[in-house]
Amino acid sequence: ECLQAWAAHVYNMVHHFDPQIVIIGGGVMHSGDVILDYIQDYVDRYCWLEPGSVSICGAVQSDYAGILGMAYLASQA
Repeated sequence: ECLQAWAAHVYNMVHHFDPQIVIIGGGVMHSGDVILDYIQDYVDRYCWLEPGSVSICGAVQSDYAGILGMAYLASQA
């Protein structure tokens, strides 16, 4: 159920923001191979874009991605 909820959330973000890439981070990426494949398949199957138009990938610093992003935004203010 969690995978379907996460995939639906990414699907909604793709339809709202039209990104070329979606980066997922955090502790859930310890099972990233399963999660990323499921979400990529869901987006490719159900989004209005051509399959493969949006890449779903895991953050390199998966455990600290949110903190690093916020630190970057704070330094730009």
